[in-house]
Amino acid sequence: MSDKAAKLQFIMLIGLPGSGKSTYVGKYPKHDNTVVLSTDGYIEEKAKELGKTYNEIFRDYIDESTKIFNENIKFAVVERKHIIIDQTNLSEKSRRRKLSQIPKHYAKFAIFWEPDIDRVWKVNQERHSFGRSLSDPTLQQMIDNFVFPTEEEGFDIVIKLSKSAQ
Repeated sequence: MSDKAAKLQFIMLIGLPGSGKSTYVGKYPKHDNTVVLSTDGYIEEKAKELGKTYNEIFRDYIDESTKIFNENIKFAVVERKHIIIDQTNLSEKSRRRKLSQIPKHYAKFAIFWEPDIDRVWKVNQERHSFGRSLSDPTLQQMIDNFVFPTEEEGFDIVIKLSKSAQ
């Protein structure tokens, strides 16, 4: 086994809301030594516990969720776990902030979804029914501000998934 293959893996999923990141994670083969980290999971659990929707409690719990998310990154590194980040990660700044927490002994992968704007709008509309949608201006701002990831940001490999892979 080469040194590259023996490295722990850090995989950052990157894509607009509704692009297929969480669906991908659900199909990704996981091992005992792999953790999937997301701020959404915590907020969804809290909403369920409170009998409310994700949208109803988002503003009240995003800071707490982000704090726990960052603590979980640190814990996963200490425990030498493979890490999958399931968030939009649309800006270079947000990606660099997370990458800065990952030691050199990790192989760093970016997996991003080529934007399918029609699909993103459709999925967002479908999410209205269960209280997990974004306002039109917020979603449009995310679309407008999406920056494609590059190896120069600190990734070892950047993988683009096409619209058909969604």
